[in-house]
Amino acid sequence: MKNLKNPRFLTICGIILFAAISRIFPIAPNFQPILAIAIFAGYYLSDKKFSLMIPILAMLISDLLIQITSPVFFGYQTQGFHSMMPFVYFAMLLSVLIGSKLMKKLTVFNVIGSSFVSAVLFFLVTNFGSWVAFEMYTKDLSGLMMSYEMGIPFFRNTLVSTLLYSGALFGGFTLAEKYFKVLEPVKVK
Repeated sequence: MKNLKNPRFLTICGIILFAAISRIFPIAPNFQPILAIAIFAGYYLSDKKFSLMIPILAMLISDLLIQITSPVFFGYQTQGFHSMMPFVYFAMLLSVLIGSKLMKKLTVFNVIGSSFVSAVLFFLVTNFGSWVAFEMYTKDLSGLMMSYEMGIPFFRNTLVSTLLYSGALFGGFTLAEKYFKVLEPVKVK
């Protein structure tokens, strides 16, 4: 429970929650911070249960707010709870693992690489989920390929948003660490 008194931990959790709530104001379909949040949590939250729990909790809160408000921005209505949630959350958990396992050191290249890998995995997982969940696709290889083909227009938004939000989250927190000593990692002697 000492994490709950740690300013660094609380700031990281606050950033994750703020980014998740920003989903209420969509720019375009699949232009969301969820994968960046997951990578960020995986990298910065060293406690495994928190690194998995905090982004999921933030997503649930934002999904609930979206469900209640059903906002429409730029002609696009966001979705709160929907049938694809298990696939979205699974892809998000994979991105947490990418942040915790693949990013051993924080570099621009590692953030870009993790964002790209997360976006590709999200595309593969969620379009597989579409194939499983929706009757519009035949349940054969042809139907699976069609689900991936239909998802291509959304992939660009996923990739661009993950890159942009990752840059904002990692860059912003790196700057904050530089100017606010209380956010520096605790050095173990």
